[in-house]
Amino acid sequence: MEQELANALHQLHRNLVDELTVVIDERVDRAFGALHNEMLTNFDAVFKRLERLEQEDQMQLEAMRRMEGRLTNVEHGLVEVRHDIAELRKERA
Repeated sequence: MEQELANALHQLHRNLVDELTVVIDERVDRAFGALHNEMLTNFDAVFKRLERLEQEDQMQLEAMRRMEGRLTNVEHGLVEVRHDIAELRKERA
């Protein structure tokens, strides 16, 4: 009789542990699944921002190159003006 009671209690314990394990696994899976989805969403947002920043950086680099080209043209023009002024001073002297 005691052995039957012990076996029944052992079986009940195993059943409860199995059921609790299933319930806990489901809850953990849901919690981690939601966390995983949230993390992916956040990573997507970060990647979109990085992509936008890369595009802005590229546009700024292109604008800088154009300004450098214009500055080079201005410098050449300034050299020519200085040269012309020097020639005019020589002619007047």
